[in-house]
Amino acid sequence: MPFALFLAVALLTASTPAPAPEPHATATSAPEPEPGAASTPLQEIGHVYSSGLCTAIITRANSAISTTLRNDQTVTLVVSSLRTVDLDSDNRIVHLRGLKELEHYADDLRISAIHAGAQIQELRKLAAESTDPGRKEDLKEFADALGGALQRQKRIGAELQGMLARIAGRDSAVEAYQTMERTGHEFMPSWNWADVDFHTSVYNLMAFNEAKFVELQIPSITGDESKAADHVIGAVNGC
Repeated sequence: MPFALFLAVALLTASTPAPAPEPHATATSAPEPEPGAASTPLQEIGHVYSSGLCTAIITRANSAISTTLRNDQTVTLVVSSLRTVDLDSDNRIVHLRGLKELEHYADDLRISAIHAGAQIQELRKLAAESTDPGRKEDLKEFADALGGALQRQKRIGAELQGMLARIAGRDSAVEAYQTMERTGHEFMPSWNWADVDFHTSVYNLMAFNEAKFVELQIPSITGDESKAADHVIGAVNGC
């Protein structure tokens, strides 16, 4: 997601003061500037450590950005795993290993988004307290947009957990009825094998459909990150 990457680079660079020149450096020995570097804005934002407010903004923003970018990578792994996992395997180890991998991704997305959401809330508070009208607006827009991306990532985790819960429920139903059948329990309720004995399993199809759902969320996440990037400079203006 290129916009998210741009966003991270912009803020991470802004939070790092430019190194002082070496004592005996000359014009001929100075390193060439990076292609496309915008030195003036970065130098101005690089004074962040002179202001407690700026330090708070940059620290919290970078924390939320870092989480968003890592979640982007996790979302990519989720799609790949959903398309390749074999949840219909007759090998129980393969089945359980696939479920465990997906569960790990779901928990990671949900929990990390919740933690980063706390940073977003603090950024909104800082925006409300700002006396600079321009910064107030840009910081709020930045926080809302990045918060939107995190909420979408959190939803992916929640939807994935829902799929896993449905699979667990179906597995439990099969095991329960199979146990009652083996023991010949006289009080075993009437049931239909079609409800619990899946000769043609649907788990891989469920995973495939989940992958399509996740892919549909990616453009919206990218859009939120792009909008956040549009407001990042204004959010730290004057630092």
